[in-house]
Amino acid sequence: MSSIGENVDDLLSMLPEEIVSHILSLMPTKYAVRTSVLSKKWRYQVPKLRLSNWIDKAIGLNVREVDICASTRLPSSLFTCKTLAKLRLNQCVGKSLSLIYLPCLKSLDIVGFPNSKLIHGCPMLESLSSKVSWCDLKKDYIFNIPTLKRLELTFASTINEVNHKVVLCVPNLEFLSVVGVLSSSIVFEDVSSLVGASIACHEPTVIQRWLSF
Repeated sequence: MSSIGENVDDLLSMLPEEIVSHILSLMPTKYAVRTSVLSKKWRYQVPKLRLSNWIDKAIGLNVREVDICASTRLPSSLFTCKTLAKLRLNQCVGKSLSLIYLPCLKSLDIVGFPNSKLIHGCPMLESLSSKVSWCDLKKDYIFNIPTLKRLELTFASTINEVNHKVVLCVPNLEFLSVVGVLSSSIVFEDVSSLVGASIACHEPTVIQRWLSF
């Protein structure tokens, strides 16, 4: 015979997604998160609108660090936060924004090449980590970031050789990390302050390109 606890858990799991989302939207953030222990089905049903509301509230509280892993569009308020110092974005859907200005952002960790508008909107950026596929490159990508001190690039595997270049114009860069498959050229235009580097090749068939690099 099933226990009462098991029956309750089954009933919770059988609730329609619309009802679950409505219940979560009425709860304080910390309690909404805790509901994940009640049913595995509840773990990823936080409404997208609710996520935007949480981000807006965090910005209103002068948040300094944001880490988001969600396949959803983000509110424009996130990209004009005056107090944000560290930002990590994973699987977030890009959105055309008329204004991006993060005056205090010093650390950015993003999946995919950060677009130039985002970079130009971070005048104090010191650390950048980007996990990308070479197929993301539609043209030469130029890292022209005078304030940058640390750059970590992780490249996913690709079948075809890429003709586009990654150009580094980072005069204050102190540490560079390049990991993955080098399917194209990385051009050192200005790395005059570089004192440390970590290079890891995951594809021996392109060893000649690595030696050139």
